[in-house]
Order: sequence, then C-alpha cells, then structure tokens
Amino acid sequence: MPPSPKDRLAELYAQADRAELAQAGQAFLEGNLKIRARKHTRRFWFVFAVAVIILTALGGYVIMGLLERTRESAARFEHGRTERLERLAPE
Repeated sequence: MPPSPKDRLAELYAQADRAELAQAGQAFLEGNLKIRARKHTRRFWFVFAVAVIILTALGGYVIMGLLERTRESAARFEHGRTERLERLAPE
C-alpha cells in the first residue's frame, strides 16, 4: 500500500528535498480540496432535499386551503341558489 500524501509529505520534509516537497504539498492540498468539495456537495444536496420536502408540504397545505375555500364557496352558492328557487317556486 503506498504511503498517504500526509506521510509522504512528512518523509520528504525530513529529507528536505524542496522540489519534491512542493509537489507533495500540492498533492496533499489538492486531496484536501477534493474532500472538502465532496463534503460541500453532500451538504448542498441534503439542504436541497430538505428544502424540496418543506416546499412540497407548504404547497400541499396551500392547495388544500384553496380547495377548502372553493368547497365552502360552492356550498354557499348552492345554498343561495336553493333559497332563490324555493322563493320563486309556487307552494
């Protein structure tokens, strides 16, 4: 198993080979950036999924409220129509 970039960096630092040290340091930093980028990507998708779930729930709540208002409005309309027909109809 090859040594990790961190171990290689420590080994080269002990040998004080500046060119290889710079290259190993660069590889170590790039590895850290990749890990950090992966972490932020996961965080982004998690936050995105939570936001979608919350917005879907809010949307459902709003739609149910609108349906309820429509149902109540239709019931009032039907009640008023029935009263008018009863008034107009001869007994």
